[in-house]
Amino acid sequence: MLSFTQAVWAETKATGVRVVAVSPGPTDTAMNTRHMPGKREPGSVADTVMSALRGRGPAVVDGGLNGFQTFVFGRLLPASLAARIAERSLRRAALGH
Repeated sequence: MLSFTQAVWAETKATGVRVVAVSPGPTDTAMNTRHMPGKREPGSVADTVMSALRGRGPAVVDGGLNGFQTFVFGRLLPASLAARIAERSLRRAALGH
């Protein structure tokens, strides 16, 4: 999704159309009531999105913890290891552990 958004951003850059991929991370919503570290309020996420729309880049990661995790999982760890860790984490979350 990120690569697609970046491509559309580049295509529309000179047209005045803003395209931004948003990676919000855990956000406090009716669907996500579980306590999680780094969980953000919807208004804070919206502020990040609006700021990104005023900026020039094709993507934004909301929240410090989410930004750190994105950096580690996207740039430092091998993709196969990052995928295994993410799978385990999502499986535990789905099971309520």
